[in-house]
Amino acid sequence: MTDFHYYEPSKGHGLRHNPFNAIVAPRPIGW
Repeated sequence: MTDFHYYEPSKGHGLRHNPFNAIVAPRPIGW
């Protein structure tokens, strides 16, 4: 899961929500 630590927002993450939000507040949304 180290990819989330250095992903580039400018390139996009391909997810419907921000990966950082999932790390700060994990929620059963699309997971």
